[in-house]
Amino acid sequence: MDKITLLEILKTEPFSFTLREIEEIMDEELSKTPDEMDTELIDICADILDKEYSKENAEPKANNQKAKKFKVGKVLLIAAILIVILGLSLSASAKFLNIDASEKVVKFVNNHFHVDLGNENTDEGNYSSNGLELISDLNDYGFENITLPNALLSEEYSTKININSLENIERATVAFKSNSTNINGSIYITMHRNNNDSFAIGQSSVSDLYNQVKQISVNGIDLLIFSDNTTSLIFYIDKNIEYRIDINCDFDSAVEIAETIK
Repeated sequence: MDKITLLEILKTEPFSFTLREIEEIMDEELSKTPDEMDTELIDICADILDKEYSKENAEPKANNQKAKKFKVGKVLLIAAILIVILGLSLSASAKFLNIDASEKVVKFVNNHFHVDLGNENTDEGNYSSNGLELISDLNDYGFENITLPNALLSEEYSTKININSLENIERATVAFKSNSTNINGSIYITMHRNNNDSFAIGQSSVSDLYNQVKQISVNGIDLLIFSDNTTSLIFYIDKNIEYRIDINCDFDSAVEIAETIK
């Protein structure tokens, strides 16, 4: 018998099962792991047994003892299991309590962060100098009006550019590496060529790898910084261009880098 049919039968009076059979159904469900357990089925069985045994309070002592045994044993066991389930849920979500950003911009949904920067400040107006080598190289590939943190544009970093062309989208991937420290990472610059894609600009999903999120504003642009204090992600948009910077640094260092956008 499938679970849906079983639930419907248990919800209908008079019951098609004896109290003994209902106890066995609940026992079987309680023996499963929290992930496999059907808490609705357990609740229905417990409710039926509690009501039926309560009716027997005036019956001989043996029945009263059985009712007490059920209430003290099964009900407390159910409560303990539900506490464990809730505890697991809370421990999983507690990791993501450090979110310092607008709820309209960042939400944690189904084991990932949903990001929407589409309605935030996205027009910086000042762009990285075309005289810088990386910016000049990007210009040669057709990426103009680029806005990057000055901290990553110095001669301190070696860079390598890879270009991917998709329908209505051009993406430049810039691998960068410090010449004096172990800091390295990638810059993903995605340029949307079709104005009809404007609704999708700034929409992104970010892995639950990170446990800290902060929204900051730098020179007219709202940025999001994700970090687990070992690796960090800087995400922002400017007009029709999305920027994602993955870098192996802690949160404070990522903020310092992001604040050099000018």
